[in-house]
Amino acid sequence: MPVREPFRMTAFQRGLYRHHINASRREDHRRKRPSGPLPLNLAAITRLLRVDEMLNEGEGMIIDRRPNPERQLLRIVAVIDDQGRKGVMAATVDRLYGTYGFRFRYKDDGVEYGGGESPLTDLMFSDNQPGYLILLRLCELLHADEVLGAEGVHFGMLARTLSCPGGAGFPAFTRGIGRILLDAYRMVGHGASPGVPSDVVKDGWYAQGILLDADEGARNLQMWVGRAEILEWQPDRPFWQDDAVKITFANGGYGPAVPRYQHVIGGMFLRQDDRFFRIDEVMAQMILKHVVRFPPGLSAILADCLKTL
Repeated sequence: MPVREPFRMTAFQRGLYRHHINASRREDHRRKRPSGPLPLNLAAITRLLRVDEMLNEGEGMIIDRRPNPERQLLRIVAVIDDQGRKGVMAATVDRLYGTYGFRFRYKDDGVEYGGGESPLTDLMFSDNQPGYLILLRLCELLHADEVLGAEGVHFGMLARTLSCPGGAGFPAFTRGIGRILLDAYRMVGHGASPGVPSDVVKDGWYAQGILLDADEGARNLQMWVGRAEILEWQPDRPFWQDDAVKITFANGGYGPAVPRYQHVIGGMFLRQDDRFFRIDEVMAQMILKHVVRFPPGLSAILADCLKTL
């Protein structure tokens, strides 16, 4: 989808969206349940209010001796006017992970709908076609807005993401620091005695690898990277601090590697049953460069945008 070419949705796409929404609302009425937050037609998404992006330094490249970070995640806030019912919506699309999410907030009740993330590939199913068409509508608005659309940059990023719904993955991580981490894992001997590892240093960075059997028969290597916590009254039971990175190496380490933050890890005790080893601060920071988290506060942003309507 060339950035220079004007992008406009077709009448068929707009009609297809309305067909799906009408069918959904009829089913909601039949089951006596409230309809979802999606507007009746795509024209109800009227204009852009805000566009934020997250750059991934680790997955970028050097062009003319200058770093060029990867545009990983795009968050778009737009106005909705659904037959007089006014509100705002936020769409978040992650190009590397291949995920998307919607949030809605309407002025008449102030309740927030949606949240979370789903694979972009889910948009290929007929039940999720409205979500795909909404993203095309946002492409249309981004292309027409020279300021918020960054003269075609954000439009191009969203269009490329939709053309590759499986996600771009983390090729730089897989080839680079992920390979170094994998080599360190393989150098650690097998058969560690069960139990708590000794000589763990508080705030030290560690990695732990676990080889899992996947449903399809392939063996996936799952690795944790994080810092150790040691409590004064329990020095013999070190555990992971709250923020750690979970890395999935496909096919036992011979396939692509995907790093992701894992939040609910506090209280998980360290163990040496699997391959457990220490890494230095420099290596840890190199890993973290590939794993970015969008800043929180979307609810507050939607509430503030709602006040402007």
